[in-house]
Amino acid sequence: MDLRRCICCAAVFALLTGVDGGCGRNQWQCDDGVCVSHRWRCDGVSDCQDGSDEMDCICQPGDVECADGSGCVIGSGVCDGRPQCPDASDEWDCSWRLGCLSGDRKCKNNICIPQNLLCNDVNDCGDNSDEETCGSCGKMNIRCADGTCLTPRQRCDGVAQCSDKRDEPLTCGKSCLNGNGGCSHTCIDQLWGALCTCPTGMTVSANGLDCEDVNECAQSFGSCMHLCTNTPGSFRCLCQNGFKALGNGSCEAQGAVTKILMTRKGLIGLVNMKTRIYEPLFTSESDPIAMTYDIQRNLIYWADKDGNIYKAFKRRSTILYSG
Repeated sequence: MDLRRCICCAAVFALLTGVDGGCGRNQWQCDDGVCVSHRWRCDGVSDCQDGSDEMDCICQPGDVECADGSGCVIGSGVCDGRPQCPDASDEWDCSWRLGCLSGDRKCKNNICIPQNLLCNDVNDCGDNSDEETCGSCGKMNIRCADGTCLTPRQRCDGVAQCSDKRDEPLTCGKSCLNGNGGCSHTCIDQLWGALCTCPTGMTVSANGLDCEDVNECAQSFGSCMHLCTNTPGSFRCLCQNGFKALGNGSCEAQGAVTKILMTRKGLIGLVNMKTRIYEPLFTSESDPIAMTYDIQRNLIYWADKDGNIYKAFKRRSTILYSG
């Protein structure tokens, strides 16, 4: 019996214990009975806890399998208003295309990213559409909020080409010798006027004069693992109760030592994450090919290649299902 059939047996047990077996038209049922969005099927990410949504895939990662199994649709063709599957399942569950949150930018593949990730020389969209029209923007050039790059000649030319007018700052034609050029912090003389710069943790406002605090806690990809508190010019990381701070924004669980459940050569045991010592718990006549841990009930389940599913508690194991 192969792994998929073993997991199907486990699904029967899950269904008998109360997992609802009915899924909607736009959903795909995992082998453990849980329903997930059909467009998550074979997308390269395991959304089912048993990983069954990524088994027996006929499509490449990023593509979507038609609900009737007749073929695949490339990711960019999903929810584009033109059904390509015989059952039109590539146009189901398209509510995610309604739009992005305020301040976000929609990529060509319909993923939403924060506006400040546009033209940062990183492929944040996945299809590089956030970088493909940016080009190279040197230190002396001006980057508008929409990603447009302006040349030094376009600064202070009397025509506002950025939506927030940052290419026409209030420091145009001014000198640092006269009232620090109007800058709230450091001033540097340029041919076009006074360039205001800010200390770490702050950024120049669109008017070119004032330094504003950067709210690191509002960024989509922050430096804190758990909690973040913004402070003027900086930020502070905090941890949830039961965790201690490690000093680099990370948090470590307190109390019992973290252990990983694993199998090797017919043994099931725990690896101590601090000492790296392997502690065997059970032996199996055949190598386990799938296993899981029920934290709430302190039970371990595993299956072997012969179709047996085991349940273990307090170092005792019994066969839950055979054949």
